Amino acid sequence: MLTKNDIRYIIRKEFFGGIVWDSIHKDYYMISLGDFYKIENEGKLEKGDLSINNNYRLTPYNVRDGYPGFPLRVHLALSEKCNTKCNHCFFTQIYSLGRKGGEPISTPEIKSLIDEMNDHGCMELFIGGGEPFMRSDWFEVFTYANDKGIQLYIFTNGIAVNEEVISKLNSLGNIGYLSVSMEGADKKAYSLLRQGAFWNPLITNLQLLGEYANFPVYVRYTATSINIDQFNEIVNLVTEIGRGRIGIKVRPILPAGNAVKNKNLLIDYKEYLVFLLNIKNKINSTIDIDLSVHKDANPRNKFYRFSKKTIGISRFIPVYTGFGGSGGYTSVYIDPFGNIQDCVMTYGRFESRSVDNIRNNGLLYQWDNANPIISKRDLAGNSECYSCEYYIWCRGGCRARAVYSYQDINAKDPWCFKDLAEKCTKEELEQLLSGLNEG
Repeated sequence: MLTKNDIRYIIRKEFFGGIVWDSIHKDYYMISLGDFYKIENEGKLEKGDLSINNNYRLTPYNVRDGYPGFPLRVHLALSEKCNTKCNHCFFTQIYSLGRKGGEPISTPEIKSLIDEMNDHGCMELFIGGGEPFMRSDWFEVFTYANDKGIQLYIFTNGIAVNEEVISKLNSLGNIGYLSVSMEGADKKAYSLLRQGAFWNPLITNLQLLGEYANFPVYVRYTATSINIDQFNEIVNLVTEIGRGRIGIKVRPILPAGNAVKNKNLLIDYKEYLVFLLNIKNKINSTIDIDLSVHKDANPRNKFYRFSKKTIGISRFIPVYTGFGGSGGYTSVYIDPFGNIQDCVMTYGRFESRSVDNIRNNGLLYQWDNANPIISKRDLAGNSECYSCEYYIWCRGGCRARAVYSYQDINAKDPWCFKDLAEKCTKEELEQLLSGLNEG
């Protein structure tokens, strides 16, 4: 009988074949049906990076038609509390709607969720809030998930990440990265988005992370209209205070939560892509800089986590067949009160019932029955997207942007790759794509 230490791979059967979690590489791999049956019958498969030889466990069969039988990633808002008030935060709406569900989920309830994730081969847990470090049992939760082999991705404003917190995080072995929000290169710019005297504590804690953290750390830079010209300065600052050990993840602001109330912060698609290209061309940095467009928008990029390591499949086969982004198909969002949603950015767009909560029969049941999840999968989409040559990659894109721009959740994403191609000259488009894809 295999012990916990003997198991490297966790393998799930799916409608297209199988999904393999590699506990060493900390990543998912896709395999064909033929390869899944080879593993099932022979106990082995040598292909690409996979070296499967009776060092695996199979999860219970939950095969569904057109999407994975259980999420590959859970986004958990660990705390409803936060120590800042931000003009671009998406969480204010979540708190006002979600708290109707009662008390925050308890430590045993979160542990039960983690057990269920482990049982079904869902090995990525993205933890945010609110501010996750405002919850008193955060380390107990992190430790429990870590001991189950689940990879943790932690999103924080960094203000509470002191030496004690860093020391505790260093004791864990399964931290994918810690992401610290930072939207300005100086106190004045930072305070335009984050209300309060938090600049000095942030800088102090980033210095501590740069010196002591034994896990990957990134500054999360949300590009807005008021900071889009400060990126070079932010790179220089992060390089200095992080001792070259802290990277930067660049993301665009999305029209959700407070950002909808502060529309002046929003930027358009071409503006963002040109910004990315400009900084790509200008910056020769020694730190890790992750530049990303909307992952569904560009069929030539490599941001599709679940396709970049496809094994035994000769062409890209999506891991779901429905309309819209990955929420409700490969990932799920759980608010601090246990309510189930397809995606944090479309929170409240689909009717949520009191029974749509992990307290009611757990996540597997909710994956099949929660109204926000079912409603997302039932979206009609639109003929323009379905007839588009890029649909296989984008699936219509982000529903939050569609609702904001067109007041229609079935509309195309305004950050549409096809529209961009029509707005740019061929030379501009090729320059944008080649510049982005070099990374």
